[in-house]
Amino acid sequence: MATKRTMSDLQLLENCRIAIDNLQKETDFAIKMAEFGYDKDAVQEGKALYDKARTSYDDHIRHKDLLKKKVYYFKEAKS
Repeated sequence: MATKRTMSDLQLLENCRIAIDNLQKETDFAIKMAEFGYDKDAVQEGKALYDKARTSYDDHIRHKDLLKKKVYYFKEAKS
């Protein structure tokens, strides 16, 4: 059974960005998270994954918008 989505992809990406920023800026938080295995290397790996996911998301949105425009112009030309 599928679970109901509670947030959009963009909201999830934003939450990830905030978490990574907090880990990079707040030393007390970073020290505590390092105790759980989220050290500087893990944070950098997460940042790289976030950057890749954000780029992919942005590319998808641009592609979707382009397709919408093409469909609109096609319909206009056809009528």
